[in-house]
Amino acid sequence: MREHGQILDGQEQRYNASLNQWVMEKEELEFTKRAYQKQIREVQEQLFDKQSMAVEIRKQFLTYKWGVSTNSIIIIIIIIID
Repeated sequence: MREHGQILDGQEQRYNASLNQWVMEKEELEFTKRAYQKQIREVQEQLFDKQSMAVEIRKQFLTYKWGVSTNSIIIIIIIIID
């Protein structure tokens, strides 16, 4: 009976070691996951900033283009009237 108990003790120790290893790996993966999530948020913020800048540049370009077109029409009208 004593032999049987020693075998179970050895199995329990191996089980506990495996469980501890699994818990450590899980914690490491959770840490890595949080680090990647932080990087993703930072990249998303940068992308949003760049998209906002692109929208603003487009607005300015369209305003400039509209202004140039309007000025051209006014010049053409003045030339025709003269």
